[in-house]
Amino acid sequence: MRKYSILFIIIISLLILTFAFIKGTRLNYNANIVSTANEPVSNKLRKVIESVSYPTQPRPVGMFSRVVLSTKQPLDELADLVGNSNVDFVLGINRIDRDNLKSSTIVVPKDINTIKQWEYLPGKISTAKSIPKLIIVSQPIQAFGVYENGVLVRSGPVSSGKKLKQTPDGLFFVNWKGEEVVSTFDDEWILKWNMNIDDLGGISMHQYSLPGYPASHSCIRMTEADAHWLYGWTDQWTWQNGKVVAEGTPVVVYGNYDFDAPPPWTLLPENSKATDTPRSILEHVVKGYLPDIKARTQSQP
Repeated sequence: MRKYSILFIIIISLLILTFAFIKGTRLNYNANIVSTANEPVSNKLRKVIESVSYPTQPRPVGMFSRVVLSTKQPLDELADLVGNSNVDFVLGINRIDRDNLKSSTIVVPKDINTIKQWEYLPGKISTAKSIPKLIIVSQPIQAFGVYENGVLVRSGPVSSGKKLKQTPDGLFFVNWKGEEVVSTFDDEWILKWNMNIDDLGGISMHQYSLPGYPASHSCIRMTEADAHWLYGWTDQWTWQNGKVVAEGTPVVVYGNYDFDAPPPWTLLPENSKATDTPRSILEHVVKGYLPDIKARTQSQP
């Protein structure tokens, strides 16, 4: 009998210690618990156990990770990591080009094969179905999208105006084009595949350095591959008898870049949708410009 009494006392003592431990843990990790008054005790306890057992363990959060390029040849290092054919794709995610890749931390897809179809902007915009050609530039995420009758056919990274020379948002049209143009800000700047969208303001889309942040003097910089392709795809304005009778390809510059926040693409490891733009927002933006686009791109007598 005495043997069972001792065993009973030991069991009771263990239960008391366990209860005290859990209660104390609740106090220490209360900030990590989100529950309602009617939540089952088992769920609350599970959350406590998770908080105690794994206070610093990273959780799987998306499709991207951070990689530190530490050698003197970061381009070769990146090519060894993702394959040479994928280098420009990965650089685009980071809004940089080959000339601006340095020994630093960049964002890289965990599985390059599952994300190769990843696009910068929504694949379809229903309000743009009646527009044969449309370019959308999203300043918040520093990206552009090319649409044919509302279907995305190409997208890529950009670098828009820096903080003191921000690119204005609104509706523009491609005016004139030039394969190689001297900048009006600095005659040492040669702008390849230049597509002017604001003749008076001197704002264009063209090839130039992509450093990983908005850095231009109001223009919209692109990679050479994107600018070259877009140069051949866009239409210029139409002149007759000394006046413009039809505008060129419409360009919608949307939103403003948050210069006080981390670049959204640097947050992709924590949130794989950090650079997503809701299709509903772009549908609303395009819908507002639709009458003006139709009126100004049709030839006037």
